[in-house]
Amino acid sequence: MTHTDADIQELYQIGDLVRKVGVSLRTIRYYEEEGLLKPTAKTQGGLRLYSERDIFRLKYITTLRHLNMSIEEIKTILSQNAVSSDSRSDLIKRSYYAMILTKQKIDEEQNILNRLKENMAEALESIQSCLECQKPSCTGCSQKKFILA
Repeated sequence: MTHTDADIQELYQIGDLVRKVGVSLRTIRYYEEEGLLKPTAKTQGGLRLYSERDIFRLKYITTLRHLNMSIEEIKTILSQNAVSSDSRSDLIKRSYYAMILTKQKIDEEQNILNRLKENMAEALESIQSCLECQKPSCTGCSQKKFILA
């Protein structure tokens, strides 16, 4: 693959991806082995080079993994945009819907986290009242349910 100087300036080495995305070198290589990510180019010496688009793809893969999606599920989502015979419009629409589905999954996870946070706040408030309690025993106390024993 031939690149101009301008192209090379816009490409990043694998270590740059580690810093920009916050994943390990091993993770990037694993995603490459699984076919989720591939470098835009390689130098004559075999050094992998990645574009801004590759960085976005890696961030998207990382987001999907944080949402507990399997590698196979991620492959399905990403492969929906890989059909080269489709029009630009179709590719954009599929990318858009994939992002909407991802946002919905994030919203679902956020709702779960919000409920967990509310439950924890209730438990902390109850245990705080236990710390201030002067009774010799917790027998009959409704706050007792929050004490881990």
